[in-house]
Amino acid sequence: FTLVELIVYVGLTAIIMGLFGGIMVTVVRIQSQQTSSRQVGEELAFVMNVIKRDVRDSVTLTIATTTLTIATSSSSTDPIVIDSSSGIVRKSEAGGTAYPLTTDKVAADSLTFSNLSSGTSQAIRIVLTMSFASSTNPQKMFTQTLQATAAPLKRTD
Repeated sequence: FTLVELIVYVGLTAIIMGLFGGIMVTVVRIQSQQTSSRQVGEELAFVMNVIKRDVRDSVTLTIATTTLTIATSSSSTDPIVIDSSSGIVRKSEAGGTAYPLTTDKVAADSLTFSNLSSGTSQAIRIVLTMSFASSTNPQKMFTQTLQATAAPLKRTD
């Protein structure tokens, strides 16, 4: 090989490696964002399903803006209290210690309950916003809000 050929080959190799490196960086960035999105989405759906199930099984609901108290027909769970504290959605049953419904991978930025009741029927609106709890990597930042309604099922006991 001549010196000119060697320089051309090294230059082409450097360009190809640079392009390949750029593609790899993009793939890793997208994977990080997808991981964050999936984690937030899964926990958001889980918390909403727990709240809606408890509301469906309730006897009566007491709604404060950020706290939901659910009266149940079972003395082992009555009352159920769901709230948010320090970025964690918590649930307690029968006056016991509150336990987290979310992991430390996500932060509950906002949890609000609104009364949609009319007449004798009760219903609530639930609005929950969660974000991925990684402040060290801006590529993983992701926030999602989910809104749902729920109502106690009418029982014919």
